[in-house]
Amino acid sequence: MPVRILGVSAYYHDSAACLVEDGRIVAAAQEERFTRKKHDAGFPSRAVEYCLREAGIGVASGQAVAGNVGAKERFEYTVIGEPVNEAARLTELAKLEKDHVLASAIAVSGALDAEALCWDVGEIVELRGRTAPTQLARPLNLVSASEVDEVSSDVRSST
Repeated sequence: MPVRILGVSAYYHDSAACLVEDGRIVAAAQEERFTRKKHDAGFPSRAVEYCLREAGIGVASGQAVAGNVGAKERFEYTVIGEPVNEAARLTELAKLEKDHVLASAIAVSGALDAEALCWDVGEIVELRGRTAPTQLARPLNLVSASEVDEVSSDVRSST
């Protein structure tokens, strides 16, 4: 399972985000690229959104085991189980999608109604390394970074 790290530099000049996977840069961007404000010092929500979408997001659900495994010399934290494998395969497919986000219909069906209504359940596919077919679900309307900024500024002004 790859190790992914999302680094965020915020509230200082040139805010930015960078996503690294197994020591390799997957995506990186400065917030000013999206806001067109030189040396933008705000929270880099658009840069974070860009990095996450470039990486692809796969959502699955089910039972998994998480914990530390290995000998003292090579001790690491890991998660093992079918939903982990399914999410990894969905992530591969998500990179080919417009919004770079996919979920299994089973994961969506287990969500609260308000969340489940935000997904469009679609075709059935065979994912690599899995015996059972997976029905895909795509988000209907992803919230844009500008909408997140509006809510964030409303929350900040009310406190």
